[in-house]
Amino acid sequence: MSPTRHSGTRGLCTRVYPGKPVFIYKSAHYQQLVHQLFTNILSSISSLPSLEPDTEFVTNLTKSLTLLGKGLHIGSFNEIKEWKIPDSFGYDFLNDTHRHLSHLVGWYPGYSISSFLSGYNNSTIQSSVRSSLYSRGNGTGPDADAGWEKVWRSACWALLNDTDMAYGELKYAIQRNFARNGLSMYSAHSPPFQIDANYG
Repeated sequence: MSPTRHSGTRGLCTRVYPGKPVFIYKSAHYQQLVHQLFTNILSSISSLPSLEPDTEFVTNLTKSLTLLGKGLHIGSFNEIKEWKIPDSFGYDFLNDTHRHLSHLVGWYPGYSISSFLSGYNNSTIQSSVRSSLYSRGNGTGPDADAGWEKVWRSACWALLNDTDMAYGELKYAIQRNFARNGLSMYSAHSPPFQIDANYG
């Protein structure tokens, strides 16, 4: 982990992002996953009274968790930002219909950007998740038309308690991406690729 220039938090090092041909600094995806991992480890240790924890490890992990950024930054159009970089770089932009929702992994299937951990109120986070989902579209775009991205969107909408959007996205995935036997049509002309619907 390395310090962040202006916020005093720590972030994970630069990584290559699969959807972009560049190195990206402090992705929300990594931050959310590691924050949840550290939280889970500490919670597990405290819930096992018979376990004698390594106090140095617990102290270091607690300190690291305190300094670790949560991967929750709200951008110029009220979206959850995908990277901790200024909006002027242009990586988070409105109506980017990219198939991935990596920056929402802390919303679903994780929990690291829910209000009880992040210091934001619940309506602020829900509003930003909603903006991110609307901006990413329905899972059909220049690089998107598999069932898994639609099912992931459906689950995110369901967690927002927006049953109409959740149902619509799931129905759209079934109509567009699944054969009558329930298997993916994503690999109709390729080797089998059965990740579809695993996210739901």
